[in-house]
Amino acid sequence: LTALTDAEFPDRTKRMAEMRFLRGHAHFIGKVMWNHIPYIDETLTREQILETSNVALSSDELWNKIAEDFQFAIDNLPATQPEIGRANQLAAKAYLAKVRLYQAYTQDDAHNVTGIDPARLNLVVNLTTEVINAGKYSLQPDFAENFLNGYDNGPESIFAIQYSINDGTAIGRLSMSTSLNYSLA
Repeated sequence: LTALTDAEFPDRTKRMAEMRFLRGHAHFIGKVMWNHIPYIDETLTREQILETSNVALSSDELWNKIAEDFQFAIDNLPATQPEIGRANQLAAKAYLAKVRLYQAYTQDDAHNVTGIDPARLNLVVNLTTEVINAGKYSLQPDFAENFLNGYDNGPESIFAIQYSINDGTAIGRLSMSTSLNYSLA
């Protein structure tokens, strides 16, 4: 996409923002799960990716890289998308709020909270207030419905990965995001 111009592909910037949102999402999940992860982006060659250390960045530097992807998405995505499942500006704001919330509570290597950053907490409040005041999302009438079949994409769903069923493919509903949890042999 970077080789194309906006004239050649009018949705170029929006698609790049969607991809950066997804990259931010993937790095966010990895950071929360494992803490020390390599930051991989389009500037790295295959060889550089293989050599990238999972401690090349400090915790705060890694959170900031993830935040940059969500900020790009905020700056370049519409507030709503015509197709279900596409990231939008509000989802990016919600994710950026989550990133800054994690950063607001500084921790040592043993995960003890060593400080609280009020400026980042204020940013979290501002971002979440914008998402709430947009009026697109609300609380589910019954909390249990968030976990029951038949209530997918309810009013609380800001962003969710969609899986297909009976789509004629060999893997249909398989979540490749969890493929590291088991052996393929």
